[in-house]
Amino acid sequence: MKWFLKADIENCSSAQNVIGTFYLKGMGVRQNYEEAVKWFQKAAENGSSTSMNLLGVCYLLGKGVKKDPNEAVKWFTKSAQQNNNIEALASLGVCYLKGIGIERNPSEAFQRFKKAAEMGLDIAQSNLGVCYMDGEGVDRDPQEAIKWFKKAAQQGCLQAKCNMGSYYLLGKGGEKNPIEAVKWFNDAAQQGSIEAMNSLGVCYLMGNGVEKNPQEAVEWFKKAANNTPDIPFIHEVKGVGNNPDAWLINPDETSRAIPQFNLGICYSEGIGVEKNLNEAFKWYNKAAQQGYASAQYWLGMCYLNGEGVEKDPKKAEEWLNKASQQGITNDDGHSYKIQDESWISKYLLFWY
Repeated sequence: MKWFLKADIENCSSAQNVIGTFYLKGMGVRQNYEEAVKWFQKAAENGSSTSMNLLGVCYLLGKGVKKDPNEAVKWFTKSAQQNNNIEALASLGVCYLKGIGIERNPSEAFQRFKKAAEMGLDIAQSNLGVCYMDGEGVDRDPQEAIKWFKKAAQQGCLQAKCNMGSYYLLGKGGEKNPIEAVKWFNDAAQQGSIEAMNSLGVCYLMGNGVEKNPQEAVEWFKKAANNTPDIPFIHEVKGVGNNPDAWLINPDETSRAIPQFNLGICYSEGIGVEKNLNEAFKWYNKAAQQGYASAQYWLGMCYLNGEGVEKDPKKAEEWLNKASQQGITNDDGHSYKIQDESWISKYLLFWY
C-alpha cells in the first residue's frame, strides 16, 4: 500500500484504482467504503474505465455512498463506452435485464452480454446462457444456453457451474439428470460457492442425485450460512428464492440468507439435527435481518407463538408486515411441504 501512496497518485489512475480496491476489500488496510469511493472517483476522473465501473458498483450497492441506481448506470455507461470495458458491459446488461436505474430492456441486456461474452468475460458468458435459457432478448434455446454455461465454467466461473447444476436438476433443456447436477454443485461448492453449498444441501435433504442424508444436508447449510464471500461485482444474473432484489449481488446479506433460513427449518422440524426452537429462531432472525421474506414471516410466527423466544405480539406484527410487503402472507413452503418436490424450486438457489 505504501508504495502506491508514494506514486504520483494525483495523476496516476492505475494507482488510484488499486488503492480504492484495497479499501473496498480491506486488503492491507481497514475496509473503508467511503475511502474506496474517494479513490475510485479520482481514478474515474483521470479516465480509468475500471474505476468508472467500480464507482458504478458502489452507487448500485450503496457502498460508501448513497445508493443511486441511476448514477450507477451513468458510470457503467461511461466505462463501457471507453474501450468497451467488458465488466461494465456486463454490469449494464444486468441493469437492462432487471430494469435497475434504467428501463427494463432484455434486448439491450442480451446485446451487452453477448458482446462481453464474445470478448471472453466468463460471467457475461454465463449471463448470456441465462438469456438463452429464459428467452430474454432472444428466442429460447436451451442448447445454446448450455454452450455458454460450459464456456464460462471452463474458465472457472462458479455461477456458470451452479447454472449447470440447476439445468440438470430441473431438466430445463429436457430430461432431468440429478446425478450430473450434484457433480456441478459439488465442484462449485468445493471452490467456495455459497449458492452451490446450499444447493448441495438441498440435494442431500431431498435425495436428489445422492442418497438422502439430512445430516449431510445440515452440514452443507452450515458451511453456506457461515461462509464470508468477497465483495461482489455487478455482473451476475441470478434469482434467490422469493427475494426479487437478491439477484443483484452476492455478498453476505443476500447469498447467506437462504442457507440460514434452511437451517432454521431444519432446527424447527428436527431434520438432520435435534429439534431446537432456540436455534431455529436464531437462524430465522439472521436471514430475516437480511431482508429474506420467508424468514421474516417465520420470525414473526416465532414471536407470535413464543417459539424459541418470548411471545411478543408487537414484534410479531412488525415482522409479518415486513414479509407481507414482499408478498409473503402465508409461507406454505415451510415445514408442511418440506419433503415435497416443490420445496426444491422454492428454497434451492436457482439462476433462471
